[in-house]
Amino acid sequence: MGISLVGIVITGMAGMSKESELSEEQKKAAVAEFNFKKGLVIAVFSGAMSAGMEFGLRAADPIKALAKTTPPVALEFWQGLPVWS
Repeated sequence: MGISLVGIVITGMAGMSKESELSEEQKKAAVAEFNFKKGLVIAVFSGAMSAGMEFGLRAADPIKALAKTTPPVALEFWQGLPVWS
C-alpha cells in the first residue's frame, strides 16, 4: 500500500509540474477535449466488465476442481491457470 501511495504522490507531482509548464492556450485546449459524459460511460462500462469477469472466474470453479484431481495434478498455486486458457 505504501508503494502505491508513493506512486500516486509522484504521479501527482509530475502532473502539477506539467501543468505549470503549459501556456494558457494549451490549458484551454486540454479543457476543451474534456468530455464528462464520455468518461462516465467508460467508467461504468469498465466497472460492469470487471464484475462480469469476476462472474466468469467464479463460474470456472469446476475447472479448478478438475485441475486438482486430473493427472497431472496442478499445484495449488497453478490451479487457476486452466481457467484463463
